Amino acid sequence: GPTAQRVINFLQQHRTDRFTPEELAEHLDCTPQEVRAALHTLEERNLVERSKVAGASEVYSLRR
Repeated sequence: GPTAQRVINFLQQHRTDRFTPEELAEHLDCTPQEVRAALHTLEERNLVERSKVAGASEVYSLRR
């Protein structure tokens, strides 16, 4: 959907960074729920990568 496209566009502009769903929601001016749904779709399509960071929630980045 449109949110997924915006997430991909944003991650492409910040290729070296990883973001939590909350951070992405803030940058994209939408809800964390919308972002999580979009990330789930993108992950199923192998477009984004999910990582665990010590002391943080899951973070997402563009799949290399």
